Amino acid sequence: MSVEKALRDIAEVARTRGLQVETRDSGILVRHTSLPLEVVVEGSGDQFRVELRVGEGLGEAIDEALSQGEDPREEVEEALDDLVSIVDYAVQRLAREGLKVRRETRQGIMDAYEALEERLEEE
Repeated sequence: MSVEKALRDIAEVARTRGLQVETRDSGILVRHTSLPLEVVVEGSGDQFRVELRVGEGLGEAIDEALSQGEDPREEVEEALDDLVSIVDYAVQRLAREGLKVRRETRQGIMDAYEALEERLEEE
């Protein structure tokens, strides 16, 4: 079982998809390049968590797109798709190493759509 190899594989897949990767003591952080959305892969022993979450400033990024006359829906949806695919890969890759993996995406997705709808209603 090689947790380090699995984390390196996840980081490499994320980088090839144009995402930013930061290595941490207990795992990795994958950030989207255009919106403050991220995936945290962390754990210890045989327990890991893969979480999609909204970073600070998503509302402001949506406001910026709106002020430029763009519809931010597509950008948010594409970013979420990119990150959910990384979550899926990370869960599968870690499970292949025999690790127990908790996938947490629902709250992050809901938070992203809530921020989007909030900003669109103000428009």
